Amino acid sequence: MGEASRTPGQSWSAGQWTAALEGWPGAAGPQRVSSVAMEQAVAMALVCGLHPRRPLLRWCLRWRHLQPRQNARQLLAAGVPRGPELGRQLRALRVEAIETAEQGVPGNHPASGQPAPAAPKLRKPRMLRDLQAMTVTVLKFSSKDCGTCHRMAHYDAKVAMEMGTELITVMLQDIDTYRRYRKVLLAQYPNKEGMGWPTYLVVSDPEGTFTIHGELKGGMPKGEFRRKLAALLSQEKA
Repeated sequence: MGEASRTPGQSWSAGQWTAALEGWPGAAGPQRVSSVAMEQAVAMALVCGLHPRRPLLRWCLRWRHLQPRQNARQLLAAGVPRGPELGRQLRALRVEAIETAEQGVPGNHPASGQPAPAAPKLRKPRMLRDLQAMTVTVLKFSSKDCGTCHRMAHYDAKVAMEMGTELITVMLQDIDTYRRYRKVLLAQYPNKEGMGWPTYLVVSDPEGTFTIHGELKGGMPKGEFRRKLAALLSQEKA
């Protein structure tokens, strides 16, 4: 993993992690490593339990798939010259897309109203497919109108990260994110009856052939949330 693994970069942003792992010019990280080799190295690091886990997992499963809101052809048509400047602007737009997605704010679309270029359908190396199936994610189904959900947001993601897993907040009002994980929620609550606010589902491969391993629902103090989540995760690993 080179310098990126020796210097964990605890304060790095999502864009900085992406730049380092993908070897962008001027970034702290390996400069001449193929994308496949880096994917396999990150997968191996996660399987071996190396830290920091969260940014490696986020890059592996999400950041590397996000594309800029304008592609090279659109930038050239707008007058950006070919060469280093074109690459620099593409990278800047990709960082913007990654940071916007990380903040959970809609805006991955160009101001002109044209749709953003779709992420390419990449075939994951087998190691990454296996990793995705064996790694659990906590999906938090919430609502903007839920005060308890907002209060728990002060600590739930941090607790999940400390336990080596990722928490994804799915606001029912966030159409794009909700559509992505709707099938998981409806598998547990077909009519949404009986779900809590919030509802946390512990899931493996949430964007594929998912498996639900357990749930937590309703408001609770940080200590109780930590104990219950730890119990669920230990059951999943058993």
